[in-house]
Amino acid sequence: MSKRAEQADATRRGILDAALALLAEGTYHDATMEELAARAGVTRVTVYRTFGSKQAVLQALTWDELARARLDRVDAARANPDVRLAIRDLLRENCRMFSELGASLPLSLELARHDQDVAALVDATYHGRRHRSMEELARRITKDGLRASGWTTRQVVDALLVLTSYEAFETLTTRRGNSPVEAARMLFALANAFLVDDRDSQ
Repeated sequence: MSKRAEQADATRRGILDAALALLAEGTYHDATMEELAARAGVTRVTVYRTFGSKQAVLQALTWDELARARLDRVDAARANPDVRLAIRDLLRENCRMFSELGASLPLSLELARHDQDVAALVDATYHGRRHRSMEELARRITKDGLRASGWTTRQVVDALLVLTSYEAFETLTTRRGNSPVEAARMLFALANAFLVDDRDSQ
């Protein structure tokens, strides 16, 4: 990367970091472009030239955070041929992802509740991908004869969506003091509610 490209990338990152800080403080929507620029240590013209608008800054921030989430690693975990291990590995990777992202992902998800463009972006990437993944995993559970009696495939999808939600992760870690590894272990134990016991298949 050339020095000029490196400077442009650093400027872009600085603006996004400033936006993220304002979002965390709950002041982004009330802040002017001048205030955002000052927070990033650049001029208002630079912010406009780099992104075009405050809305575009939010969209770029969401894209960056979703890319940083490394959803490909979550997908790879889910692809384990052994569906029981796929669930365990998926929950581990999901907790790893939430832990590494910190507050940035929940901020993006909160933005999606109030901004239609960001909502469409999150739905097309994080939410939509997650829903499709859980539906596919539930179908595998049913196909492999591992769905516990009394559970429908739809109910398994719903349970998986709860287990892989940020709210579940935050409850077990931030609010209950468990490590991400411990949280993943507890979530997998809960997943056994809809899985046939290993002893039942022997």
